[in-house]
Amino acid sequence: MKTVHKACPCVIRPTDGYFELLAFRHPLIGLQIAKGTVDPGESTDRAALRELKEESGLEEARILTKIGIYERITGAGPGENGASEKHIWHLYHVQSKHPDNLECWSHQASGSPEEEGLEFSFFWLELNGEYSREFHPVFLDVIRLVEEYLNLTR
Repeated sequence: MKTVHKACPCVIRPTDGYFELLAFRHPLIGLQIAKGTVDPGESTDRAALRELKEESGLEEARILTKIGIYERITGAGPGENGASEKHIWHLYHVQSKHPDNLECWSHQASGSPEEEGLEFSFFWLELNGEYSREFHPVFLDVIRLVEEYLNLTR
């Protein structure tokens, strides 16, 4: 089975009494958080910052710490109906200066042939344990890991 490493930059900002996580609406797939495949020879932390820039346009970001790892077995390809792959997601707590002044914005994705030119609409998701069903279950699992990291589990 092929193993694919993914980098997931979790941009978190504290607000009055709670935390928010940067999320976006993908025009074809629904709600997501930033993540992408680690390139050959690339470190997972550098991939996290690259993916954040490609998907959101945010350049002034830094990694505070590694949150952890999330593993899943999936089928390859857009419909996930190809050969099984093991995906290892490397989750990072990322801080960015830029988005604190913006409540929402759009950005045309770059870097990936499948997403090149698609417009992603970014927003802040309040971490409160209740999330839209528009998130694929894998993203809900990752959001729960972020909540655990922040000691927000109920």
